[in-house]
Amino acid sequence: MNKKDEINLQQQYIEKVKKINTNKKLKYNILTMGCQLNENDSEKLCGMLEEMNYEKTDDVRNCRHYFV
Repeated sequence: MNKKDEINLQQQYIEKVKKINTNKKLKYNILTMGCQLNENDSEKLCGMLEEMNYEKTDDVRNCRHYFV
C-alpha cells in the first residue's frame, strides 16, 4: 500500500468516527513524554482527535487518555 492510499484510508476512518461521535461531548487528554518527535506525534494525534469531534481537556477524570 502506498502512502497516498494509506492517508485516504485514515481519512475515511476519521470521517466514520466523526459521524459516530456527532452530538457527543467526548474529551481527550494526551500526556507526552520524551523527545521532540513525541511532541510532533502528539500534535498530529490532537488534530486527528479534534477532527473526530473530541475536545481537548486538562481534566483527566472523565476523558480518554493517550500516552505518547
